[in-house]
Amino acid sequence: MRIQQDEPDGPVTGRALFLPGVNYHVRRHGLFWPARTLLDHGWHLTRAEWDAEEWGEDEDVVVRTAVGQLEEAAPAAPRTIVVGKSIGSLALPWAAERELAGIWLTPLLERSPVREALRRAPRSLLVGGTADESWQPDDALRERHEVVEIAGMNHGMFVGRGWRELFAAMAVILTAIDAFLDAQAARPS
Repeated sequence: MRIQQDEPDGPVTGRALFLPGVNYHVRRHGLFWPARTLLDHGWHLTRAEWDAEEWGEDEDVVVRTAVGQLEEAAPAAPRTIVVGKSIGSLALPWAAERELAGIWLTPLLERSPVREALRRAPRSLLVGGTADESWQPDDALRERHEVVEIAGMNHGMFVGRGWRELFAAMAVILTAIDAFLDAQAARPS
C-alpha cells in the first residue's frame, strides 16, 4: 500500500482521506473527477493506492490499516471527510465512530456493517447506479443522507454506450459533490 498526497492550489478547507476501490485507482474517471473537485474546493487529499494482490481474505484488516495510515499521514486541517469507492466503503464503521461525513461512491450497501454504519454516520453523500448489484439504498438511507442515483450506471461508474451519457452522469455526480463540499465548508470546524 502506498500513501499519496495531493495539495490544493489555494487555502486548505480541510483534509479528505481517500480510499479507492480494488483495481480502481484515482486515474479512473469515477475517482479522477471527484478528486479534482475536492482539490478545487481546497481539500488536501491523502489517498491510499493499492494493487489487487495486496488484498487478502480479511478486507476489513486492509481497510483499517489503510485508514490508520491515512489519518497518520494527513496534515492537520480544520475538518476531515472520508471519500471511499466500493471496497473503500468498508471504512464506514470507522468514519461513523469518529462522526466523519463522507462521499461514498458505489458503496457496498449489501454488506451489513456498511449499512449499519450509515444509519449512525453524519449526513454524507452516497452515489450509485441502478445497474450496480451493490447499490441497494432504502428509504431510511435516502432520508438520512444525500443520495445520487444514476439510472443504468454500473459498479465501475460507467453508464450507456458512449461518452455523452458518461459525461452527463459525471456532471450530475460532480454537481452533487460540489454542493456537498460547500455544505461541509460552511460547517463550523
